[in-house]
Amino acid sequence: MKRYITWEPYSPNVGNVTGIYEGAVDESITEGPNTIESESPTPDGANAVNGLTSVLRINLETGELYYDYIKIESTETRLAATQAELTQVQQALADAYEQLTIAQNESTTTQQALSDLYEQLLKLQEEIAALKGGGD
Repeated sequence: MKRYITWEPYSPNVGNVTGIYEGAVDESITEGPNTIESESPTPDGANAVNGLTSVLRINLETGELYYDYIKIESTETRLAATQAELTQVQQALADAYEQLTIAQNESTTTQQALSDLYEQLLKLQEEIAALKGGGD
């Protein structure tokens, strides 16, 4: 019996099965870009074993269906990884804040220096004006 297997890419010659259709199947399924016709029976072994979960895959060259077993990540493992990532993000934020503070301090110092130079310029202009006025 003709079977149509829909899949998502997993590797160049392997797909993760997303659906198996038999009998009268809509043309949108049979003509889909990620659909392959296969007569391969669905293999046994869908049950998880020893902390592994099964993933139904298809060999895109032969149309053969098979189960691949992958390790199930525990909640504790995911939590630890998330906490480590959070710590890295917090450190990056602290570093960015420190750099911003340094930049603001440098900006304040630069503004003060410009203000001092402006005051000196005004004094020099007054002195020049006084000298010109005194020489008349």
